[in-house]
Amino acid sequence: MSNESSSSNDKKEQNATSSSSTSSWFGSLLSLKQQWEEFDDGQRINRLKACQILDEILNNCQQKQIAQQQQQQNPSQQQQQSSQQQQNDDVDDPIESVSIGLRNMKYFGWRGILSSKKSADTDTDTDEITKIQDENGNSNASTNGNEITNNDEHEKNQLLFHSKIRQSCSREQHAVWACRSVSTGCGKDLSQLKRCFEDIDTDTDTEIEKLPPHYRILTAPYTNYEGIVEKTEEEAQAQSLATMTTTTTSVDNSKSLSSSLASLKQRIPCYDIQRQLGSCVTINGKQLLERKQKREENNK
Repeated sequence: MSNESSSSNDKKEQNATSSSSTSSWFGSLLSLKQQWEEFDDGQRINRLKACQILDEILNNCQQKQIAQQQQQQNPSQQQQQSSQQQQNDDVDDPIESVSIGLRNMKYFGWRGILSSKKSADTDTDTDEITKIQDENGNSNASTNGNEITNNDEHEKNQLLFHSKIRQSCSREQHAVWACRSVSTGCGKDLSQLKRCFEDIDTDTDTEIEKLPPHYRILTAPYTNYEGIVEKTEEEAQAQSLATMTTTTTSVDNSKSLSSSLASLKQRIPCYDIQRQLGSCVTINGKQLLERKQKREENNK
């Protein structure tokens, strides 16, 4: 009887020891997972902080937009400041002056897009400026004395293209959101957006072929990362409901909003994927900050 009791106690001790070991093993595993998540979150937060320099560049670009609009209202200052601005533009491209901006430009294939000449350190395969054709889509100048004329026209097209890129601040906006997407784990959406941009450049439409590479993307006046298309669509739907019980004026306003929505979708390349990426960044970024705050509270 005593032997049976002793054997039973031994089994209980073994089970308790086994259970304790299993619990300890899972506890260690959980601790390692938490440590890794905390480390990974810290890395992402540091990357997001690094994106702030691109935010500053975007903000400066938008401030220049405002200043240029004010200059247009004051013709006496416009010519002088425009000349000075052109001199600065010839040597200044802030987005490519920082490594994180340069990486984004290389990723999208936009590196050196504002260079009037091929830079020594730009790969031939990615030098987009050398691919810009003249207004008629001819890539080769004639040899009967018209070569200088074609080169002059080519230079004018480049300068006009460059001016519109700078005025749109589109590159700067795409760079900011690309940086945020990598930092918050939205790389899949960024890859999808890049492919969509590339498909736009391979459009076979005759009129599009006459434009320089990336024209529609880099001169677009808006981006849709923050949902400007969806907000306009909601307004149009609300206005449409209102027209059921109101006046002719409301009907006209509804048609105007619907027209604006259609125009926006046409003017923002890959607007749906931009919104998808923007939503991913917003959601993941919010969750990242919430985890950080929770850890800080637990450590108090």
